[in-house]
Amino acid sequence: GPYYGGAVTISGANFGNTNEYTSVIIGNFTCSDVQVVVPSTQITCVVPPGAGMGMVTTVKVAGQQTELVYDIFYYLSPVDVVVQQVSSVSTAGGRITIYGSGFGNVPSFVDVKINQQRCVNVSIVLYNIAVACNVSSGI
Repeated sequence: GPYYGGAVTISGANFGNTNEYTSVIIGNFTCSDVQVVVPSTQITCVVPPGAGMGMVTTVKVAGQQTELVYDIFYYLSPVDVVVQQVSSVSTAGGRITIYGSGFGNVPSFVDVKINQQRCVNVSIVLYNIAVACNVSSGI
């Protein structure tokens, strides 16, 4: 699914006929707005923004749980990361903020390098819009 979240469709069996008793977890993310589209065989839900790959889809119906290991979920990587502005930092290093889009909301999936040097302690400042990190001296 897209890193910014959205609707996903899950096909299988024994999903029941009502939304009331059905829940979906993809990796560590709980889907919202679970809907039985085709009774017992197809449901949709809205996955929140995130990042990751190889996540197991878990469907729970009336307290019974199944892991759909054949239905591994992947968030797509952002393709529109555009750096618009970088705050200034002295030659001694320090914390910078990078503004743009497509950063997502999981700091461990954001990799920032400046002149081949890794920026560390990455944090999300504004969801999908700005990240901050520490740069070393000499950059």
